[in-house]
Amino acid sequence: MSKDSLSFSLQEFVCLDDSSQVAFRSDRGFGISYRPKGRQLQMAESELRHHVSMALLPDEGIVKDAGERLPWHEYCELLERIGISASIEILKNSPYILLFSPEVRRLLDLE
Repeated sequence: MSKDSLSFSLQEFVCLDDSSQVAFRSDRGFGISYRPKGRQLQMAESELRHHVSMALLPDEGIVKDAGERLPWHEYCELLERIGISASIEILKNSPYILLFSPEVRRLLDLE
């Protein structure tokens, strides 16, 4: 974090039937410029959620998931690499939850 910018790293997890969580991707992130007001980020939670969703869009040139809000085919491939089998339909019909770390929650004054 610099004086007028923030960098965010994203980690994606899958929740298994036994309620355990397994990370399957952590190579995404984004940066934003901002003007701090004290120690809080002057940004609505919805705006930060939008930045996250943009960072998670399928990569350009990936035709399989063109027009989708998430890279479902890639998720299936990544999960398969770590021994978890899931179809695109199962993933699409599963809850998708965005969680902010305690540090980000404090920055947004969500605590």
